[in-house]
Amino acid sequence: MSNRQLEERMEREHDAQIADALGISAEDYELLEPRIEPVDSDGGTVGLDVYFDEGSDPEIIAKIPGAEIGGFKRIGYIDFDGPDEPDHI
Repeated sequence: MSNRQLEERMEREHDAQIADALGISAEDYELLEPRIEPVDSDGGTVGLDVYFDEGSDPEIIAKIPGAEIGGFKRIGYIDFDGPDEPDHI
């Protein structure tokens, strides 16, 4: 698998995790093309703000509790890398 293919696969997996947190399918998420911004605190990233522009599909936005066109939805932190592997002796 090339680096480009690996990057594309990781991006699809990240998108699927965000879609799941929003309560929509990965396909719907892809159609929205939202902008993602990290929510930072003194201890690091604590969540993500998912912004929906004016051109977002209202039928998809309606599936996301608390979301509206031109607004954003805050979701919890997603560990895209997964838990650290334990060290082996």
